Amino acid sequence: MNGKICAILLGIILIFSGNKINAASYYVDNLVSTSGDGSSWGSAWKNFSDINWGAVSPGDIIYISGGANSQTYTGTLYLGSGVSGTSSNPVVITKGETAGYNGEVIFDGQNAASSGIIVLHNDYVTIRQLTLRNYTGSGAINIDNSTGVVVENCDFLVAGHGGVFIQRTTDSFIRNNTIATLGNTTNQTDGIYSQLNSNNTYEGNEIVISNENINPHCDGIQMYVDADMTIRNNYIAQNNSKTYNAQGIYATDVSGTFNVYNNVIYGPNTENALLTLAIFSQGNGTLIAKHNTLIGGGWGSLHVKNAPNSVIMNNILVNYKPNGWVFKLYGGITDPANINNNDYFTPNSGTIATYDDVAKTWTEWKNYGFESHGMYGDPLLRNAANGDFRLQDSSPLIDAGSSGCNIDTDIDGVHRPQGAHCDIGAYEFLVHVPPRPPENFHQISTKR
Repeated sequence: MNGKICAILLGIILIFSGNKINAASYYVDNLVSTSGDGSSWGSAWKNFSDINWGAVSPGDIIYISGGANSQTYTGTLYLGSGVSGTSSNPVVITKGETAGYNGEVIFDGQNAASSGIIVLHNDYVTIRQLTLRNYTGSGAINIDNSTGVVVENCDFLVAGHGGVFIQRTTDSFIRNNTIATLGNTTNQTDGIYSQLNSNNTYEGNEIVISNENINPHCDGIQMYVDADMTIRNNYIAQNNSKTYNAQGIYATDVSGTFNVYNNVIYGPNTENALLTLAIFSQGNGTLIAKHNTLIGGGWGSLHVKNAPNSVIMNNILVNYKPNGWVFKLYGGITDPANINNNDYFTPNSGTIATYDDVAKTWTEWKNYGFESHGMYGDPLLRNAANGDFRLQDSSPLIDAGSSGCNIDTDIDGVHRPQGAHCDIGAYEFLVHVPPRPPENFHQISTKR
């Protein structure tokens, strides 16, 4: 094969592989004495404002020094106007990887700065492995009017309106982050606040809301006027004594399909719902809620309002409050068979649901045609009070889900089904079978 043909074939391979040739690495270190050109740790940019964004191209990586153990930055990182990657070659912002620079990178707003990172009109940007804390404005990371943004494996201590505040953005992922809040602040402290977005996915996040102040609205994930979203594999807890303004996943006036599955939401004290899709004044949203575990919520762990095509299947709905209930339905469901194979448990109340604000017993609920294969009873979770929401081996929910698993894995990535049918809830029961001893095994005596 001659050299010309080889060159042509190489060009074709590179085009279809989507790999960027000569991707550059740039460096930021606020401990250097003088700001350089960013081309190495020795000539790193000293401040975020020193970054030459005009030099940054798709596929480039900006490394921020974390020192040997940790390093703190108090400025705000504004991505430059027009800085974008591509779907296959995003611009990446992350901590250093080499020894001496790969410690924890801490963005600290010192309870004064609004945001730590601002992404505005920047497409295909990935932010990963950073710590952001004490920002009092709209998001420690604020994303607006962008496409293909990824925020992953970051650690947030929220003092303002969201660990991530994201709006007017599409095809983006907020995933595998740890998000906690201050214990007492008058600011609205949502884990993720989302509005006017479409086709985003929020997955694998651990969100713990500890803000005790009763006045601000503090949810795990709040969505407003979003469209066609996927919320999956998250753990969300209201770790406070708030009885209201404390919700898990709260979607209002939304449109399109909201796929919500494999989430665990724990709110033992709140009177608010843990999973809500409600149409109040606009939107035509449909909730597809499957394999969620919802523990708490005095006025209905699950709340569906004016979303008649919703599908609610294979969920655990538990409420221990006196006179509480687990399902609040307003406006009806077009096909009653779409509410099925769920487990209800209200041991301290005779009401299990309300329909258009009228209390219903289990029998009255089923008379609407709901839950032909549903269950009422203790799900027998391992230890919900201490955060273990897996099923005990004697749980009646094992193999009690709908025939055919639409969700192929559980919150831990365990394949469904493990038995004849899917299990109900976020976790598939995994039988631990002792390993089979090797065949033709002969023990050799160690005695001499």
